[in-house]
Amino acid sequence: MTSPTLRPAIDWDRFAVLACALVGVIVGFAQVTGMVHEPFDAIMYWQGYLGDPYWLGAGSYVYPPPMAQLLEPFRWIGWTPFIIMWSSLIWASLGYVAGRWTPLVLLIGVIHDPATVAGLEAVFIGNVTLPMAAAIVLGMTYPAAWAVPLLTKITPGVGVVWFAARREWRQFSVAIGTTALVVVGSFLLLPSSWRQFLDLVSQNTSVTTNGDMTIVGPPLALRLVAAIALIAWGARTNRPWVVPIACGMSVTGLYHLGSVWVVALGAIRLGWIQPRQAAQREREAPGMTLD
Repeated sequence: MTSPTLRPAIDWDRFAVLACALVGVIVGFAQVTGMVHEPFDAIMYWQGYLGDPYWLGAGSYVYPPPMAQLLEPFRWIGWTPFIIMWSSLIWASLGYVAGRWTPLVLLIGVIHDPATVAGLEAVFIGNVTLPMAAAIVLGMTYPAAWAVPLLTKITPGVGVVWFAARREWRQFSVAIGTTALVVVGSFLLLPSSWRQFLDLVSQNTSVTTNGDMTIVGPPLALRLVAAIALIAWGARTNRPWVVPIACGMSVTGLYHLGSVWVVALGAIRLGWIQPRQAAQREREAPGMTLD
């Protein structure tokens, strides 16, 4: 009879999610009380009211209507519970994609530039980028999760090319089908919001700035081509970790490289954390068998 292999006392990757979620609650309280600066992007989402989410124009809520519709019930319970829960979700997403490497990721962010999104601002301003990065990682196992990037920042949804390149048509159909169902349901609920969204997009296709931020890097079309090529290569060589990197490259509002590396954090989980966890399960399996 072989002795069962003992599991580690602490699952540090799971602990990172729980610890970051708690940090998010604390940060949310600090934002409500004014101890840290306002979460500018979360305020923008909060102002995307169900009846007229685009009332402030291109400088405010700019995502497709489903996100505004999803957030509407949270407006009923008030700003304080919303920002605490939203902050907790963002920080938990960071813990999920970076796992035990989260402290190092935060340290690198501080060293790079603590005053920009390329530093820690991605978690403090309340942007949807990190939950989207977590959805991209989840989408590799649960394709329906691709509805999140496709219905928020849209172009990072290019990651579904992974399934097409591998001829995994069932997963591809689930990803696209789920997104289509959400769009149809959203349109039936409030068709006027979709007309407003399309008008907003058509009026801002050539925009190169957002306030004092300027879009950098190659044109979006070139970045999308490069992203598709990278994903196709990764699909053929079984390198799923390239998908978050390609999705980061394809962010429409690429105001600085911070937009790339925040999404690309998903490569940590797909390239290192999940393979290590799978290897650990394989090592433990024989040890749990009683002869």
